[in-house]
Amino acid sequence: MTTDQAPSREPAPLSAWLFPAAAIAATTTAFCKQFTPFYHFHSTIIFVVAAFVSSLLILPVWKLRPELFQKARSTAIVTLCIWACTALSYLLFARHSVPPTYLAGLVLFSGFFMLVGVAASGSPRSIAVIFVMIAIIYLIYLARYVQHFGFLFPPKSLVDQFDFPDLFGDIFGLSSDPEADRVDLYVTQYQNVGRFLALGALAATMLIGNVRRRWVLGWMLVAATFVMVLWVGGRGALLALAVSISIAVGRSRPVKTLVLIVATALLASGALLVLAKVNFYIGIPVIDRTIDEIQHPNPRLRGPILEYLFAKLKDEPYSIILGRGLGMFPVELGRPTPDWLIARPITGYPHNVILEALYEIGIGGMALFIVLIMIPIKRAWAIWASLNQDEFFVFQLYIFHLALLMVSGALAYSYDFYFVLGLTIGTLRQAAGGVSKKAVQAS
Repeated sequence: MTTDQAPSREPAPLSAWLFPAAAIAATTTAFCKQFTPFYHFHSTIIFVVAAFVSSLLILPVWKLRPELFQKARSTAIVTLCIWACTALSYLLFARHSVPPTYLAGLVLFSGFFMLVGVAASGSPRSIAVIFVMIAIIYLIYLARYVQHFGFLFPPKSLVDQFDFPDLFGDIFGLSSDPEADRVDLYVTQYQNVGRFLALGALAATMLIGNVRRRWVLGWMLVAATFVMVLWVGGRGALLALAVSISIAVGRSRPVKTLVLIVATALLASGALLVLAKVNFYIGIPVIDRTIDEIQHPNPRLRGPILEYLFAKLKDEPYSIILGRGLGMFPVELGRPTPDWLIARPITGYPHNVILEALYEIGIGGMALFIVLIMIPIKRAWAIWASLNQDEFFVFQLYIFHLALLMVSGALAYSYDFYFVLGLTIGTLRQAAGGVSKKAVQAS
């Protein structure tokens, strides 16, 4: 007599959960200090826990997919040389003015985030889902803002009474008190919102499976995001989104892509004109802020800071040989002494990593950093035509953060860039391996 037995269920392979888990933990670690709602739930604790989980998953990913970490000798050598330049400049010129935790934070965190970025490259779609979720959460906050104040952007009649961040930050429960612990987050909140809305648009476009739908819905989504980010006032996010989209030109169907980009720009411009016409009493924050910065220079903003930097380099040109010391720019600018990210928020910085490297660690360190950021671009160019949808999305993330690095990045605090750098290196390593296998099979 036989009995029917239920078919045994095969256990899911280790990679089915390991790569998404590594990607989720690493992405949370890299971006949790910028995700505003986490500040209501002790963001530092979330950061430490996510970093601990990410570090535990590096070794299993390494054992399961060792090719992700292979052939990274050039990246490792360049990174070590950059660390050597930063340590030398610190020991020569900054050790009496800047705490050693600033140097330790730069070296340890940049290396750690590059490693977890490589480990996260096994599941780009998990990262895309996280960005879409963050964008949705911020849209919910914006909806609450409209419900609370009755408008998304302050009418002209209120501009003289309130600063835009004063209204915008209130909905997140942030304090505008200059003595508050997170006043820096309060002031830059519109940048964070604009940035994650842009990243959410890029991620949502990648997750659209059907090619035709991705072309149509994706570009509509990007156009709508352009308008939203422009109104929110995230100038860096606008630039980064434009640059990351523009690299699609020439990838495939160049004429069609170019036409769609032009159409997107026209639609976004038209939508803004319609909104401005209908709501003529509403100002566009990104334009109002830019005009105000030009007419009323603030020593804490980019313009005066860059003027100071160029004046110092002009007066003391010899200083570019070895730099003026890691972390010395804010000290000489009269700002609070920098420290690592968890201990103290960022102080004065040039908003451009290349210029900051030239000022603090010298022309050699600057040249090495340029070589480092060019490595993924060179590797992507070699296999450009064979990049699939997921791989191209990761490279777009890299270009997005590289653009942000040029307009608002900081050498020791841009941990998200180091994460995306590692993510891109690991992803392109997989892509190059796939190209090699296809070439061998074809032969």
